[in-house]
Amino acid sequence: MAERVKEALEQVEQEIQEQMRQFSDVDEASLFLERLQIRVAKIQTKMLNEKNALTPVGKLPDEILLKVFKHCVEGVAEIHYHNRRAPIHLWTAIIHTSARWRLLGLQHGAMWSEINLMWPAKTIDRFLTFSGKHSLHLFLPQPRPGLLQQYTHYLKECSLRLSGVSISSDAPPSSTHVGVVEQLLMYVIRLRLPALRTLVAIREPSTDRPIVICRVISPALKVLVLAGFKHPTSRASYAGLTSIHIHDVIFKRSELLALLHKNRSLRTLELSSGLRQTHPTDHEDFEPFEHNISTLCIGPFHALDVGVLFDKVNFTSLSNLRFHIREGIRVAQLPAGLQPFVQDPISLRLLEDRFKNLIRLVFQTHPYRTYEVTTLASLSSGRPDFWGPLLSELSLSSSSRLSTLEINIQCLPYADLLAMFLRTCCSKLKHLILSTADMQPFLDAVNTDIGLLSTLETLNLGRTEIIPKKFVEWLENREGGYQRLQTLTLPNRFAWDVSWPRLFALAEDLVIQPD
Repeated sequence: MAERVKEALEQVEQEIQEQMRQFSDVDEASLFLERLQIRVAKIQTKMLNEKNALTPVGKLPDEILLKVFKHCVEGVAEIHYHNRRAPIHLWTAIIHTSARWRLLGLQHGAMWSEINLMWPAKTIDRFLTFSGKHSLHLFLPQPRPGLLQQYTHYLKECSLRLSGVSISSDAPPSSTHVGVVEQLLMYVIRLRLPALRTLVAIREPSTDRPIVICRVISPALKVLVLAGFKHPTSRASYAGLTSIHIHDVIFKRSELLALLHKNRSLRTLELSSGLRQTHPTDHEDFEPFEHNISTLCIGPFHALDVGVLFDKVNFTSLSNLRFHIREGIRVAQLPAGLQPFVQDPISLRLLEDRFKNLIRLVFQTHPYRTYEVTTLASLSSGRPDFWGPLLSELSLSSSSRLSTLEINIQCLPYADLLAMFLRTCCSKLKHLILSTADMQPFLDAVNTDIGLLSTLETLNLGRTEIIPKKFVEWLENREGGYQRLQTLTLPNRFAWDVSWPRLFALAEDLVIQPD
């Protein structure tokens, strides 16, 4: 940069000397000097811009640079390696930006601690060298059966430093031989890795029964993610774990209760395939007990099992819940133990999936407490009979703490039910997201009482199909007595000849979503 600026200044100086000899009067000299000042000002501006662009990077403290490095390398080892577009090449290029960056990056083993065993051997060895004595997390996405010996070599070589192992494959299972994921998992278990805290083993779903792991994986294990594998809950295989995620395995209700009863240190539990139906005559030999798990995700399972679960377990610290209930169920029909988690929300999402005939209710009673219930509903045709009774129940059981509301419903309930809900639950509402095929019930509801949604600050209709002219008229009438919207988001789909100045006058900031 300095050389380019110096050359430009020398060129300007030469032009000044040549031109000054040719001027015959003062006016020509003055005009030339004015032009010269403009050129010098442009050069100064360019110098300042380049200085501002480079100075912050050059003066970043080591702590900030290390955070930037960590962000650049985070997740790189989890990506399947492609020779042409390997993210690891970008990371290695970044630290060679300058001598200082290179020295800083090479001094911190944490930056080299996540290694993908699908990388070339030269790259793996370089990472192992630069990682020093730091703990390691090895990733094996899509391992190849022909390279099993190479994988086990690295697993054994790093056994004392391994804090994490992730093995995953979407190759269809074979009925003639043991899959590569199973072989690698069994090898990891045999190593009895003393420092292993995280294990991920994911295989392609199979019609066969899940493979049962009958041994303790590691005495230090805290996080376990399995797909197509299962531990017998009757043993102490899960003892000491804080986070368990099991997919493609259906549990019994008794197994779920046993897992919670024997693992009081558990903070996160996810059983994505849910529970099998329990016979009415089956009884669990568990006295009611307390558990301070914070995140519980189960589904699909039956409403009866929800009731039994909350009867047996007193969840004292539950802050994130996600249930998929097989039967159609309303808020008032939820088990008594679940009711406190969905009352008086500050944020509410009412969503539907017409292809799967599912509705989803997401209650947020605190910025860090979210409770989600998915259930069946008849949504295939016409106006469903679910949302109207639901809004009536919410109107009777909830207070007016609601500040954020999202409604994604193709056919809105009738205007009188919608108006009652807005009047009783949304008197303090600030943010509304509405996605629907027909806005008429909403417009009929808000026009029954001009005071509805008087505290609204943002309104997002970006995914609504058509914006009618009556909507603009409602907003204009509302503007007379209440504060103008801060942000209004609309689709570029209108049922009338749009007057753009009229639209822009509706809010401080108008956003038009492209089609």
